[in-house]
Amino acid sequence: MLHRLEGAVTTGEHAYLYRELCDLIQLPSRLPKAAEDITTAASAYMEIQKLNTSLSPAAWQAKFAKTAEGKSPQYETGQGSADE
Repeated sequence: MLHRLEGAVTTGEHAYLYRELCDLIQLPSRLPKAAEDITTAASAYMEIQKLNTSLSPAAWQAKFAKTAEGKSPQYETGQGSADE
């Protein structure tokens, strides 16, 4: 004699799992979605430009000037502690 179990799965009960797995399996073959918020990308770009030393004053750039081969750069003593 067969008895229907109380906790039996109904039709379509786990369909959401299939959709999630299907998306996961197809992930390597899909093209990435374009960034929806271009203002975030633009603001990030501007932040990078602010940090770029090529936009810094000449006095700051001179601190990182490349020297001739075999010579050490001549640093000025500043207000902070010395490098170890």
